[in-house]
Amino acid sequence: MVGYIDKDTGGNFTPTPAGQHIMVCSRIVDLGTQPGSQMFPAPKHKLRIFWELPEERIRIADENGGERDMPVLHSEQYTVSFHEKANLRKMLESWRGAAFTDRDFSGPPDGFHLSKLLGIPAFGQIVHEHKDGKTYANLNSIMKPPKAQFDQWKGKIEGERIFFDLDDFDQAEFDKLSERLQETIKNSPEYQAIMAQQNASADSTPPPQGNGYDPDLRDEIPF
Repeated sequence: MVGYIDKDTGGNFTPTPAGQHIMVCSRIVDLGTQPGSQMFPAPKHKLRIFWELPEERIRIADENGGERDMPVLHSEQYTVSFHEKANLRKMLESWRGAAFTDRDFSGPPDGFHLSKLLGIPAFGQIVHEHKDGKTYANLNSIMKPPKAQFDQWKGKIEGERIFFDLDDFDQAEFDKLSERLQETIKNSPEYQAIMAQQNASADSTPPPQGNGYDPDLRDEIPF
């Protein structure tokens, strides 16, 4: 996953509550190339987007052995594709309330960078799907909130703010991820290539940390 978008040419857990929610994007995680499914066997480059639901709360353990009140965290996984029919592109265009333009696909310095999503509110609808005795929560629709709610929740991230990109590997960001996400990423060929390169050049200059991108929201489009 590169931060700037490029136009394509061709368990045991409590599910997110169903219903309509204010959501604030807090994490974007590049998973690298992952195995396909039985229906779609070809490996695909994947990313996972996380939103906090500030009005839905949960008690979680803290580092001191106690508990703290935090927003429910919902995530969705997407194939990294910006083809006009790709689910990721359709979701983002619905969220921002505008179609992507040629400028968005122009790369640096004016193109759309995925880090712009962090801290941006959304109004989403979660639906439950019951399958094989389990309940799955899926993001059914998403849109830009009304201005008052957008202004109220913009930038209001309570948990970890994470942007992890395998094309610009940052060990500190990787260390923030859950063990399960880390293991998923470690199985990707992109991660394995990074580790091989680091091992081969252990005495050379370490890879750059982070991309240093400063998002710049323009006009009435939230990102």
